[in-house]
Amino acid sequence: MRRVYAVIVSLGLLSLLLVSPSALAQPTESIETLTTKLPWTLEAGTAVSTGTSIYLLGGFRGGSYSDRITRFNPANATFSDETARLPFPLVGVSAVWTGTEILAFGGQTESVNNAIATVRFDPSTGTIRNGTDMPTSRAYSPVVWTGRYAYIFGGSVGVSNIRYDVLRYDPQGESMDVVTTARMPLYTRDATATWDGARATLFGGGFVAPGGGFTVMTFDPSTETLSYVNGTGFHGQASATSTQVGSYAYVFGGLEPNVGIVSRIQRFRTGSSEQVAQLPLNLTRPLALTTSAAIGDKVYIFGGWPGGFSDTDQIQVLRSVDTASPLLWVGVAGLVLAAVATAGVAMILRRRKRRMAPPEPKAPE
Repeated sequence: MRRVYAVIVSLGLLSLLLVSPSALAQPTESIETLTTKLPWTLEAGTAVSTGTSIYLLGGFRGGSYSDRITRFNPANATFSDETARLPFPLVGVSAVWTGTEILAFGGQTESVNNAIATVRFDPSTGTIRNGTDMPTSRAYSPVVWTGRYAYIFGGSVGVSNIRYDVLRYDPQGESMDVVTTARMPLYTRDATATWDGARATLFGGGFVAPGGGFTVMTFDPSTETLSYVNGTGFHGQASATSTQVGSYAYVFGGLEPNVGIVSRIQRFRTGSSEQVAQLPLNLTRPLALTTSAAIGDKVYIFGGWPGGFSDTDQIQVLRSVDTASPLLWVGVAGLVLAAVATAGVAMILRRRKRRMAPPEPKAPE
């Protein structure tokens, strides 16, 4: 009997081990276009989510470079301009939310010069102040916030030059340093990045040289190193935008080498080496230079450039909802079966021990 239970325990644990890697269900996605539109067409703006609101920084608005900071309230789909402004009218600003303020870095001016400035915007007071400048100017740099530092990855300079360094900004100590252990790959321009709570995942970039840039990389802040993630099947994009929802990063549109501007949406489970999913959903049209940010399970995608001399004022919303996987329940059932079997074995052993124990001697009468 013990052998039977041992086999059951082993099978239960084995089923759990086999199922666990694939038990995470694929999320269910849908996309819609809001009837509410942006107050202006938008290209190369920057969206930052505070968890309840989304702030749009700069961008090419209605045909002009803008220095405005505009709050979007998704609850009632309204827009309001802040009194505070960026230092200059800028496109390609890099920005993150720290939990208390928005940190914004660099950007490109209408004269195709790049900004060196770091600015700190507090939405609760509506005030803006300067931070420590970057050592060199740049625009269109992927940036993530780890909870302590902002990391700024490379970026572009003017029309055809590139930055390859990685910068670390500490808003507490008000310091800006070059990370000496990481450097962006050759020809990487206009990449995009997300943060999943443990690592940054960087996607695409590179239309300076044909096929330039990379596909997927990760950055580990504990070692401050970059690593390639190979074999994902990611379609390399430049000038795309990306947003993290739960365990998944979504990459929207962009300029694909030898293809042009695309409408595809790609999904990647960060922290894995799984194949990138090419969603059956698409943007309403091929778009590059959109900007996106998430509120809960919804990603708001603003504007974009379809090519030519026009931009869009559309707001598209992707919803990503996790669903329970049947494989997960198989694993849970295996664990429960193993636990029941283990308890059964323990009970049998206790009973046998009692039966095999010698009788206690009787006290003399």
